[in-house]
Amino acid sequence: MASQLKDDGSRRSSSALRAIKRKQVEERTGCSRSTLYRWISDSTCTFPRPIRLGSRSVAWLEHEVEDWLAQRALARDAEAIK
Repeated sequence: MASQLKDDGSRRSSSALRAIKRKQVEERTGCSRSTLYRWISDSTCTFPRPIRLGSRSVAWLEHEVEDWLAQRALARDAEAIK
């Protein structure tokens, strides 16, 4: 899957959107299910909200999770410079 780096360090896919399930989000972030849903319910947190695929199924847009991780890395790097 081709992706392009944007000015803010996030990536945008040049192909179709890809939805990833909760287990994949947990693997990519290293966080538990309860942590993910706590972040989603916290209005001050910027973690992306899932999209509803069906009555009992949700998924996250892959690029939104990747962008969130990239932003966290940029924030860490900016903090290290101070």
